[in-house]
Amino acid sequence: MNKLLLPLGFLLSVGLFFFACNLDAKPGISKNDKTDYRKVPLELSFQAAGQEMIQLSDLRGKIVFINFWASWCPTCREEMPSLNSLYQKYKRDERIAFVLVNKDKDTTDAKVYLQERNFDLPIFKQASDIPKSVFTGELPTTVLLDKKGRVIYRKDELVNFKQERFSQLLDSLMLQE
Repeated sequence: MNKLLLPLGFLLSVGLFFFACNLDAKPGISKNDKTDYRKVPLELSFQAAGQEMIQLSDLRGKIVFINFWASWCPTCREEMPSLNSLYQKYKRDERIAFVLVNKDKDTTDAKVYLQERNFDLPIFKQASDIPKSVFTGELPTTVLLDKKGRVIYRKDELVNFKQERFSQLLDSLMLQE
């Protein structure tokens, strides 16, 4: 009996080690990309709720606001009212594009959540790998791209978008060539 327990314990330990090492692996996140996206334009694809695909390259010349969120995420829920206010303020401005990337397994939950709160926000799903230097998998994460597609702002925590300085940042970016 003891002869069996030793190899079994060893195999269990090895298995747990490999499982623990892979805990931070997130599907759709490129782990080995070392590119500095503050200098190089980011190339990503997203799918709108209406099945329309967009490429970030199609949005060059615009400021791109990307927010990764989920309806089950308490911090995302806390951030959503100020995000909705920001979107309402800028949604008709052609110089900025909003891409709210929903990380729920099914966008139905996200649509219900937004509808129940009367939030009018565009929902997208991730359609390409995302470099870990841009999105680690932590929610919420906000990324701003300049008109050339370079990352100029990235926060993987709650952001209060009602703060005047955030609007000032967007306004100043839209004036840049």
